[in-house]
Amino acid sequence: MKKLKDENAINLDEKNLAAFVGIVFKRTFTWVHYANSYEEGLSTHFEKLFFPFKALTYETLANLTNNEMIFKEDSISFGAGGFVSAPVYPGIGVMGGVLANFQKMSRFEAIAREGDHLQVNFEKSKTSSGGASFALQALFFKVIKLTLLSYDLSTVMNQVIKFILTLVQLRCEKCSKSSSCP
Repeated sequence: MKKLKDENAINLDEKNLAAFVGIVFKRTFTWVHYANSYEEGLSTHFEKLFFPFKALTYETLANLTNNEMIFKEDSISFGAGGFVSAPVYPGIGVMGGVLANFQKMSRFEAIAREGDHLQVNFEKSKTSSGGASFALQALFFKVIKLTLLSYDLSTVMNQVIKFILTLVQLRCEKCSKSSSCP
């Protein structure tokens, strides 16, 4: 590109170039619980509505009611890309861009099943993707760009590891020196 610009074969201004980089970290907690009515669900168990991040303790997991679920998901992603657009001939321009993404996610699930069973799921995934786009454009009075020909190429790689355990749910009991715990 630099050689073409030095030979005045293309006009490559700063306004025709773009690049970006982004990093995102996201943590989500979800506590699914059931109530007899909508009002009861909103007026009782405020910790389930407003503090689901406090749910990941042994005592809370051991005392989940039937079909109650707790989820925790962490993800971090990184994306970078670039874009160039330049006129190559009066009325004709080219456009090209690239994009690369990487995401790493981990998810924990605890689900209370019937018969005092606790299902624990843990999932980790890595996703990498990349793409390129090229186009030939018709330029009308430097106002309208009409794409005459375009080509897109993309690839995605995904790796997932998932563990599923079903445990007999244990009840938390306070043990003192004078009492014995089963």
